[in-house]
Amino acid sequence: MIKIGEAAYDERGALAYGQPGDQTGLEVRQLELYNDANRPWTKVFRAKKEEIRKKIALAMRQACDNPNIGYAQYGDGTTPYKDRYGLRYAIDNDTPSHTIPDVKVPCNCDCSSLVAQCCRAAGIDIPSTMRTAQEQQILMSTGLFEELTYYDGMKLLKGDILWRQGHTAVVTDVETYNTIPKWIGKVTKYCNVYTLANTTSNLLPNWPHLGKDNLVDVCDEDGRFYYVRIAGKYFGFVEKQYLVNASNPPAPTPVPAPTGFPFMGEVMTAVNLRTSPKNMGIFNYCNIEAPTGTPIRHVLKKGERVTVIGESGKWWQLQIVGKYTWTPWCAKKDGNYDIIRRV
Repeated sequence: MIKIGEAAYDERGALAYGQPGDQTGLEVRQLELYNDANRPWTKVFRAKKEEIRKKIALAMRQACDNPNIGYAQYGDGTTPYKDRYGLRYAIDNDTPSHTIPDVKVPCNCDCSSLVAQCCRAAGIDIPSTMRTAQEQQILMSTGLFEELTYYDGMKLLKGDILWRQGHTAVVTDVETYNTIPKWIGKVTKYCNVYTLANTTSNLLPNWPHLGKDNLVDVCDEDGRFYYVRIAGKYFGFVEKQYLVNASNPPAPTPVPAPTGFPFMGEVMTAVNLRTSPKNMGIFNYCNIEAPTGTPIRHVLKKGERVTVIGESGKWWQLQIVGKYTWTPWCAKKDGNYDIIRRV
């Protein structure tokens, strides 16, 4: 599994005028690597020295773990903490150690200003006002980075900086898989080969499918997937249900899908939150508020993980924990596609 850290959006799912600090625990966050088909990652900026990469990744993890760091591109001008440079101001003026984990004043940042602060924490002298449009020129001008073209399935390193037009993030953790074959797998039915251990990832470019009776080397496993080697050189993920052991020792027993509640789910497509299990009562931050007036989020974003605590017909009941705990509802399917996938 590859994890990334990013500054995503404010407590309303918006980009501007959010309150200082992370109100929901999702404004500045770590999550599993994703690649939006409509806005894919295009570049990777990789520090040439491993020690720098480690420091960049550490700083991003510390930012994601600090509840005083939230998201906003623009503030209302009443304090310097409310806009994208609030984190920089807090580090420079209110933090004696000038380090991210010691920030105690609620403040905001956006994706590029956070990446800039992570680089500065690694000892790289770049402007804390860096924007994504300037990121390539600024990072490459230091002489400390190499620029790579991103592609699904590429080997990423902890501390790599991901970039696409309008957004940037940092690879915070890389879980490596064994590449030495353990046993030979035989394909029971035509199936897909994925770049990551989930069915929403892209198909493996060099070998997207396997046919019945094909043989592969099984090297590792991740949940309900095997990590396989194809033709001695291509690595990808195949669902366990499509492979049987064609050698000894016997194949590990496939992990059954868990049942019951509660369970953790991954949001596969953006969905509205509702007050009841029917087509009415959208949680709209314009008309429903928490007891203190803090707006309740009214939409879940693709890639978020949520706790599912119950169901009613075609609806899931969720538990969303932030400064307050809410139990809204959302639909189970969008047409024939699941909105929330059990993880």
